[in-house]
Amino acid sequence: MSEEPDEIKAFRQLMAADIDAHPKTKEDAEKEFGKDDVWDEEGLQRDFDVHAQLPPCCFVVRKSDGVPGILGFQDKPRLYFKFINTEDGCLE
Repeated sequence: MSEEPDEIKAFRQLMAADIDAHPKTKEDAEKEFGKDDVWDEEGLQRDFDVHAQLPPCCFVVRKSDGVPGILGFQDKPRLYFKFINTEDGCLE
């Protein structure tokens, strides 16, 4: 695996810092993303296999249908949100 370019790493770090500077409650996240598109740690483990974390995202496979995707996440409180299907190899 090739090393991540500095520009992408800096962008990810900036996004993670922004998310962590403005953490959402579970209720706020559900209002923004929808009740069915927010998970806590237990829900994440129930619904997904996590393959990698690259803050503020993690790369997952949905257990119900085997669809790969990306979830955003914040640290405190730890919430995962906005499943993005990457099955076709691109972001929609």
